[in-house]
Amino acid sequence: MGASKDKASEAKDRASEAAGHAAGKGQDTKEATKEKAQAAKERASETAQAAKDKTSGTAQAARDKAAESKDQTGGFLGEKTEQAKQKAAETAGAAKQR
Repeated sequence: MGASKDKASEAKDRASEAAGHAAGKGQDTKEATKEKAQAAKERASETAQAAKDKTSGTAQAARDKAAESKDQTGGFLGEKTEQAKQKAAETAGAAKQR
């Protein structure tokens, strides 16, 4: 009977060791999965921030272009208005002389 107990004890020890090894592998897998998830989250955050920055830059460029266009249009209209005033004054002056 002593030999049977020894064999049973050895089998129990082997089973316990195998279970401990499997639990360790499970923990390692869990940690690796958590690390991969964190890295994916960080990449997604960086990508979102880059898109936000690009959108902001594009919007600012559009605002700048609109302001420049407005200034150019205002200048053009101012010149045309001044030319029209001068032409009207010349025409009025010519009409007075007749």
